[in-house]
Amino acid sequence: MVTSLAGRAIAGAALSFGLSFIARKLAPKPKTATAITGAHLSLRAETNVPRQIAFGETATAGSLVYWNLYGGDNEYLQMVFALAEGECDSLTGAFVNGEPVTVQGDTTVDEYPDVMWIEFHNGAWDQAADSELVAHGGGRWTANDRGRGVCYVRVTMKYDEAKFPGGRPKFLFQFKGAKLYDWRKDDTNGGSGSHRHGDASTYEWSANPVVAWYNWRRGIWLNGQRIAGMNTPGVAIDHDAATAAANICDESVALKVGGSETRYVISGLLDTSTNHRSHIENILGCMAGEEYDLGGTFRIMAGAAQSPVLSITDDDLLADAPVKWRLNHSADKLTNAFFGAYVEPAKQWNEEPLDPRLSSADETADGGDRLEARYDFPFISSNTQGQRVLEALRRQARRQQSITAPVKPGLSVLEAGDWISWTSERYGFTAKLWAVESAPVSAEDHTGTLTLREIDADVYAWVPATDEITPGVTQPLPSGGPSLATVSGLAVANATVTATGGAQRPGLRATWTPITDPTVDAIKIQYRKVGDTDALSITAPAPSDGAFLWLDGVQGGLEYEIRAIPMTTPQRALSWTAWVQVPDTAADHVVDVAALAQDIPPDSIDKDDFVPTLRSEVNLITAEADVDGSIAQARRIGATAREDLDSDNMWADIAGVLEQFIEDQKNISEARRISVRVAETAAAVTQEQIARADGDTALAALIDTLTAVVNGNTASISSEAVARASADGALSALIDTLTAAVNNNTAAVNSEAVTRASADTALAASVTSVEAKADQGTANGYFKIEAVSAPAGVAARLAMFANAGTPGTPSWEEAGIYIDVVSGVGSQIFLKADKVSIGDGTDNIVPFEVVDGVVVMKAAAVDVIEAGIIRSADQKMVINLTAGSIQIDD
Repeated sequence: MVTSLAGRAIAGAALSFGLSFIARKLAPKPKTATAITGAHLSLRAETNVPRQIAFGETATAGSLVYWNLYGGDNEYLQMVFALAEGECDSLTGAFVNGEPVTVQGDTTVDEYPDVMWIEFHNGAWDQAADSELVAHGGGRWTANDRGRGVCYVRVTMKYDEAKFPGGRPKFLFQFKGAKLYDWRKDDTNGGSGSHRHGDASTYEWSANPVVAWYNWRRGIWLNGQRIAGMNTPGVAIDHDAATAAANICDESVALKVGGSETRYVISGLLDTSTNHRSHIENILGCMAGEEYDLGGTFRIMAGAAQSPVLSITDDDLLADAPVKWRLNHSADKLTNAFFGAYVEPAKQWNEEPLDPRLSSADETADGGDRLEARYDFPFISSNTQGQRVLEALRRQARRQQSITAPVKPGLSVLEAGDWISWTSERYGFTAKLWAVESAPVSAEDHTGTLTLREIDADVYAWVPATDEITPGVTQPLPSGGPSLATVSGLAVANATVTATGGAQRPGLRATWTPITDPTVDAIKIQYRKVGDTDALSITAPAPSDGAFLWLDGVQGGLEYEIRAIPMTTPQRALSWTAWVQVPDTAADHVVDVAALAQDIPPDSIDKDDFVPTLRSEVNLITAEADVDGSIAQARRIGATAREDLDSDNMWADIAGVLEQFIEDQKNISEARRISVRVAETAAAVTQEQIARADGDTALAALIDTLTAVVNGNTASISSEAVARASADGALSALIDTLTAAVNNNTAAVNSEAVTRASADTALAASVTSVEAKADQGTANGYFKIEAVSAPAGVAARLAMFANAGTPGTPSWEEAGIYIDVVSGVGSQIFLKADKVSIGDGTDNIVPFEVVDGVVVMKAAAVDVIEAGIIRSADQKMVINLTAGSIQIDD
């Protein structure tokens, strides 16, 4: 783990099987094609109208709660329309028979002079009764009829057949809704200002969706009585996350036509006849947001890029635990065409469709089918805001990777909703961003299981000139998937470069799918000898060429493999390709003289043709011993000199030679290779022996490899043995691998055994794994036994798991069991399976089953249950056993 996260509390009480509460998430969901209800456009005249709370600026025809005729011949009609519960801000507009009208401060209506008056009452608890209603009500409307806590309008009309030929007109009232508590303005709750929860006189009007969410969760209260909302305690809300989300909503966003608007606002009426879950999802729909229930603490996230709270590597994973990696959505969840609807104020707050967000590239990637999803946004009243939210949902849907990974205790600080950065050598990506969907923690050893989904900042990026669609203008969009993050179509082949004079050098030539992304500056390529772990690097400067050849560091007669990664400006999360192997060994390196010699026929040169100097040198090499300066003469003189050595000098010379020989023998390595190839048939045997020694360390290693190939069908056996001893300890290891491959069908068996000892520690481990892979899918098996004795304790682990299917598809299944024993601490068994079956050999039952990431008890007889909170799925009923309370919501 690269960085740490300080001050983060671990949320959620421990549940059965040692796992903490698994986070539940709410987010906007696709809808069926039904009318949206953010604004209520039809007049209600019911006797039992549900309570309604207005958030932001919205419109409603209201509910007719009172009417009265007065004057000569009853020429005046008074009507009272209830708009919403609670104190609202102001009337901002009105429509009469579908046409906008102007209401003056003295209640007159410009378009209907002397025949229509509209007066707005905000619903404050201390508001006075309408004097006109009292004056002309004949006792039916008195000074005590103040309408406390009810926002309403009084409309008075004078009969005029010319002005009202169709009788009583239809009304629509546009107004700013409820005044809300904003904790950011409360200096007793971490904010700055005079707001106080529970004191409505300190509240202000707000169109911020997170502020609306907060008030609905806490409950809408009127004179000490909750009239709507959910009654969530303040301590159960993550205020830091809510503040960050609310601030995001308040940001300004540029528009294509010029100017700007607030990033996310809410406009709508919530009534108590609809369940809380639907209201929360619709509020989240205003901001492409998400809500996480972290076991009693609620966390809200607005649609915007986040900074990762941790940077992790493969070292943060539990080494022996399987990782589940899904590359694509299942077919039933795949979408590539996004449709939506919002309410348009310019069209009397009627539902209007958003222009669809379509991409032929995504449809092609999904097999040519258009897979549609529809989102209704009843609380969005801006076309451009609706576009931003719909585009964020489209891009989210096209990021399809997800991972479930067991992790070490250091990651227990993570919570659902966090973003992390992960650099993985195992899976081949660098600084890739992931969103944490859930992070349950074991109560016993504090290890965790992270469920992650692919994410990046581009999901919420917005460029008005290219992303904003002019209404009514068809505009195809690029793929909603992530920007290019790796190199596609990578392949490599041997190359030989011949210079003037015939000299030849071996090289490698990489090819890939040409890259036209302007943010990709170059391709970084790593290459190494097959079997090595160290690699050299080189940069291909022209990604659009799709090919690059290089000679540096390439040796003849060796087998190479390469991998590649894009280099971008600005930097973003990128992934290495898999290693790709050259199909043959590199060509030999032929220098100039050798190239010349290859072209000369045997026995075609006579030494008399040489120049005098060269002819003299050849004569000395071939002459007899009596020729001065010849090699034969030097040999004769050396033999005579050895005979003249006295015994003391002789043994001194021998000792010197032996000392040098011993020094030379301290580091010896030898490699042998035998190979034969006939057309498409090849066989090879390679053996490498290594022996090293110095004053403190001795090492011996033996590596044997056998390979046989016929028409691409390959069988191989590899064995590696290592023995090492030092002043501090000793280690031995043995690794055997058997593989067989025909086309895409492969089978492999791997066996590893390790022993290690030091002055105070001993460890032994044995691992066996098998894999079979064919068109039908992949099957794996794994078995490990490990024992360790050290000053920190004595422990043993047995791990066994199996998986089968096609990775990244719904057919992929896994099961496993881990047995841990730690001296003085205890023991545990961890079981990973969708179902647990118990039986006596004849009758079997399934007492437990994992459904959507939650362990469900299917059949059991329980004597005693201890719990904290019991909550219904729709959250309308909550039993708090700790507090001794029962809450039931309408």
